Amino acid sequence: MKNCTQEGIYTIGDIARMPAEYFASVFGKGGLDIWEKANGKGTEYISEGEERKSISSEQTFRSDISSPAEIEAIMFGLVAKISQKIRDEGSMATNIHIKLRYTDFSTITRAKQVIPTNDDKFVYTTAVDLFRKAYTRRVGVRLIGVGMSGFVEYHEQHSLFESTEDKRVNMINAINQIRGKYGFEAINMGEAR
Repeated sequence: MKNCTQEGIYTIGDIARMPAEYFASVFGKGGLDIWEKANGKGTEYISEGEERKSISSEQTFRSDISSPAEIEAIMFGLVAKISQKIRDEGSMATNIHIKLRYTDFSTITRAKQVIPTNDDKFVYTTAVDLFRKAYTRRVGVRLIGVGMSGFVEYHEQHSLFESTEDKRVNMINAINQIRGKYGFEAINMGEAR
């Protein structure tokens, strides 16, 4: 979705005063819904289908495993499965958790809040860190599991209103374009005082 400020939109009133056809052509179907809400139309309730609460993958071993390296190698495959699944669903997770069951069937779970991610490498690194901190008994492991929860929608869209970070990125891009066309000395960044 384009940035509203690029279209001269700063308030809900600005949206309400625009023609619906124009707003929909610029911002798409989601834009039409926003225009309708800005004009008091449509439902005031937002309903969503039932969402997945978590996704995990576990492996129970026929015989107990005592090698952390072997367990971590198995975790790699588990992470790949669940990361791909949430990417396929267009989601990112904000919580990574592990489940560790020892030979005597005592079970330990550990979790960590993270920035939204669906990146295998990040999920694996976090899960291994949790495992290494949890695996303290040095006895055989019967089961290992990796999971993710706290899902948010994955998107590369910008927010309706430009953030400070977006403004900075846009400024740097503009400076790069000017310098590319007219040379490095053509423009300088200001100094904060």
